[in-house]
Amino acid sequence: MLGAARAAIYPVDARGSSTANLYTAENNPKNPEDMQEVGAGPGREDGERNSDQIDEQILAEQSGGRAFVNTNDLSGVIDKVTSNSSHFYTLSYVPTNAKMDGGWRKIDVKVEGGKYSLSYRRGYFAVDTDLPSGVRNKKARKLAAQNSEIIDPLLPFMDLGMPQSQQILYKIRIVPVAAGKNEPAGKKDKNRYKIDFAIDLNDLKLDLGADGLHKGTLNISLIVYDRYRNVISREDHAVDLNIKLDVYAVFQNTGLQLHAEVAVPNGNFWLRTGVYDQRSRKVGTMEIALAAVKPLETAAK
Repeated sequence: MLGAARAAIYPVDARGSSTANLYTAENNPKNPEDMQEVGAGPGREDGERNSDQIDEQILAEQSGGRAFVNTNDLSGVIDKVTSNSSHFYTLSYVPTNAKMDGGWRKIDVKVEGGKYSLSYRRGYFAVDTDLPSGVRNKKARKLAAQNSEIIDPLLPFMDLGMPQSQQILYKIRIVPVAAGKNEPAGKKDKNRYKIDFAIDLNDLKLDLGADGLHKGTLNISLIVYDRYRNVISREDHAVDLNIKLDVYAVFQNTGLQLHAEVAVPNGNFWLRTGVYDQRSRKVGTMEIALAAVKPLETAAK
């Protein structure tokens, strides 16, 4: 999730300094995977503190940040974070492995001429965003049995209760749909909702083609959860956009208009929606309690 957001994390242990021989930068192994609890001391609290600080170090290193532990100098930490995050190099390369199979690729950066401590992202998912969505979806179905989390770019952001991602801003309108007289037996005990999206075009990367169409591809996900975080229903869509110039001008004022529908049983449920732009790799999410959704005629009173 941090890799997709291009975010470096700088954890700060709020417990400050301690007289116990806790984990420090001086005694940490080079490879976080080989870390062990160091000098835990006689108390259980010291052991838990060490374990927490190891987790902080791994989180920081994998995302390209730095962990700050065993210090009460909060202002100094802020100065260091500001300094570190404002001085950086942007490196690019073409991978020798051209197979874009959605797998995890590790990155290792080395500098000759001295001993340096480097902060950088430790890997990425090899996803070919230039392929047509149909081809990409065919590969996704083939690989889904192996590891669905790698294939679905929205999945890490779609757990109930997670912080909202605002890289892509959008509005949604949820309208209950009255059950029809000839509704199938399996749907009579379910509530249906129409979901209307209005997505800010400024947050999307839509290329203007030679044919005069603005083109792009979005992943849309809708997941309904119960109070125990169980998935009740889920809808996933890959949307290929080919927008005419006059329609694009309208969407600049109203937002990109998309529509979906979900059906859920009677009861208290939560709807989490997500939008992923395959070209910019930005993510937006929104979560709503369906119990708060009222029919339009009721809401107008």
